[in-house]
Amino acid sequence: MKSQNPANLAALQEKATKLLAAKLGSAKINLIEKGTEMDAGSGKTVYRFKAAVQKSPNDPPASVYLTASGDEYAAAKMPATSLMIDSAKLKAAVADVAAITIDPLVNDLVLKEGDKFDETITVTVPANLVTPKADVYILADTTGSMSEEIASLKAGINSIVAAISGLGLDVAFGVGHYKDFPHDAPCFFHSLSPTGVMADINTAVNSLTVSGGSDIPEGQLFALDQIAKNPGNLIGWRNNAKKILVWFGDAPGHDPVCNSVSGIGYDITEASVTTDLQANKITVIAVSTTGGVGGLDGDPNGGGDYGACAPAGAAGQATRIAAATNGAFVDGVDATEITNIITESITATVSTINEIKLVPTGSTAPFVSSITPPSYGPLSSDVEHKLEFRVVFTGIQKCAEKEQEFFGTIDVVADGVTVAAKRVRIVVPPCEVKKRYTYVVRFIYGRQDAHGFGEKSVYRPGYYRTEIALHNDNADIAIVRRLLTVLVQAGATSGLNQVTTIAQMEGGGGLPINPDHSLMTEPIGMEKAIWKGLPPQEPVITSGLLKIVSDKPLYVSAIYTTSDLNGNGTTTNVETVEGNVTILS
Repeated sequence: MKSQNPANLAALQEKATKLLAAKLGSAKINLIEKGTEMDAGSGKTVYRFKAAVQKSPNDPPASVYLTASGDEYAAAKMPATSLMIDSAKLKAAVADVAAITIDPLVNDLVLKEGDKFDETITVTVPANLVTPKADVYILADTTGSMSEEIASLKAGINSIVAAISGLGLDVAFGVGHYKDFPHDAPCFFHSLSPTGVMADINTAVNSLTVSGGSDIPEGQLFALDQIAKNPGNLIGWRNNAKKILVWFGDAPGHDPVCNSVSGIGYDITEASVTTDLQANKITVIAVSTTGGVGGLDGDPNGGGDYGACAPAGAAGQATRIAAATNGAFVDGVDATEITNIITESITATVSTINEIKLVPTGSTAPFVSSITPPSYGPLSSDVEHKLEFRVVFTGIQKCAEKEQEFFGTIDVVADGVTVAAKRVRIVVPPCEVKKRYTYVVRFIYGRQDAHGFGEKSVYRPGYYRTEIALHNDNADIAIVRRLLTVLVQAGATSGLNQVTTIAQMEGGGGLPINPDHSLMTEPIGMEKAIWKGLPPQEPVITSGLLKIVSDKPLYVSAIYTTSDLNGNGTTTNVETVEGNVTILS
């Protein structure tokens, strides 16, 4: 959508888009920057456009510079030292060239499988808009009763095209017509695909001739079916253009158009036509003229030749089809009013947004798990709209040995036309390598009496104490388990080859140590684990190994303290313990 103001900026953008598509080697590009720059030397304002390929938004973009007259301006003429970006002009240029905006403009996400990212995307729709690019297809009833209306269309087609083009949008006109069914087979005639060449439009309209029509209902449902189903792009709709079908006639349509009569391979009904028009985002303006029987909304069942088919339609066809496609129905139009009614109806349609929604594209699209609400509209054109969409991204990709990158966009689509987009990049980090860190610390604590020295124990008489400190210097919680293997318990040797863990200080889940926190293992804790509670007396010399198993690297140190039996001659020794690392599959 773009503002109703002088069309020079729209024309500049169109030219820039073609130049950028050639530079990037792709017709599918996204304009990602638009603004003005000033050559400080000459004072000349230059319009700058920058684009990237839709499917490869992370590839190097391209830029072009245009003068106000549309001539390409060599960037070399603008030394980097003399470039000055005027923020106010930049915003004004963006508002003129691409009035609908999306915020934020970029997503750069890191998502592991199962992760979620929830954001609010705001789409701003300024007031007083017209569709930037529209294809208007004129579908006329050319049966015998329409001579005055067709003559009026021929006389007024130049003023219709001039009025719509004067709104400042990129508009193209196509032409087709229909007659009776089944008497005027094939009944639908495609004359001209949408074009902006006035001579071709005049030729197509002036070639319309009035003839045929055997009964009251005509063959418009057959024509609408062919236009909506668009086999092989029969109509030639342009990419990214709002599709507007201006249909006028003075009688209802045969419903159904049976395969047994048409031979087309399927039955055509009002319902099937409506579904196809909606699916292809075709907005229908239905203009019911005077002179026929009942107009476009008349009863299709009376006075109709259906061959082997049974009539099954109902009055009000045009009203229902126009409403279902967010279009308009105008009734009782005299031949002299055709030009004005068509012009006014098209103007109103290009100034209205029936539906605006977000559409994910590219390889990031599967990561978008929900968009709420799915759409907004219809939107009045006289006020600004700020539309908020809640978008949830969900990590769906399994990790791999290496980092994975996905690229795409979230497009703002108004009535089938992409009017803005944001770039999306999603990184799936590599799989975490699980490791186990093991530390084995010798401990000794308790009292060694003099009488046992040299007989029952290798330890000198005295008091012994070991404290083992663990520190988590990681950014994440460390899960730790401590296991005791006792070699000497209460003065008795357990055996030189003792390797069995006889006590585990933590349960199966382990003990969490928060980041930048420490844990001290003291004799009282080891005693409780060994004896399954407090021992019955003061600890007698006990020694063994404390095995520490962690999922994170730890800083481990042991503090050994000794004294004689009188508490004298105390010595302290501190040792740092290195760990072993095991890679887990």
